[in-house]
Amino acid sequence: MCACPESPTETCAAEKSADKNAAAPPLDNPPAITAEELHLILLKAFKVGNLARRKFLQALLAMDSSRLYLQLGFSSIAQYAEKHFGCQHTQTYDLLRVAAALRELPPPSRRSRASLRGGPRGRPLRGARPLRPFAA
Repeated sequence: MCACPESPTETCAAEKSADKNAAAPPLDNPPAITAEELHLILLKAFKVGNLARRKFLQALLAMDSSRLYLQLGFSSIAQYAEKHFGCQHTQTYDLLRVAAALRELPPPSRRSRASLRGGPRGRPLRGARPLRPFAA
């Protein structure tokens, strides 16, 4: 059962996602996880985070341009974002500028997405150096 105010009786997406990851090795026990497994976890989390941020920016821009925040009892998008997301006024308008700029960019090509994965079919890029651990 979900504790989210939107769906108190149904399982939410966050809980479903947590169930999928239940079989993942514990992250706080280094011998139980390999560097490659941890690296893949980080890559996936980074990608999911970026997709979520982009969706947030798109929705915030839509809320602003449609002025639907008025129907929720807020006098400005900044007031809405401060109440629900803890954003200061300047941060809200910076986010809106970024969202508008992202809307103008062309979608990423297959080639650029492949380079983010490490090249075609996940192979390392030529000349790429292997990852090294941070110095302690």
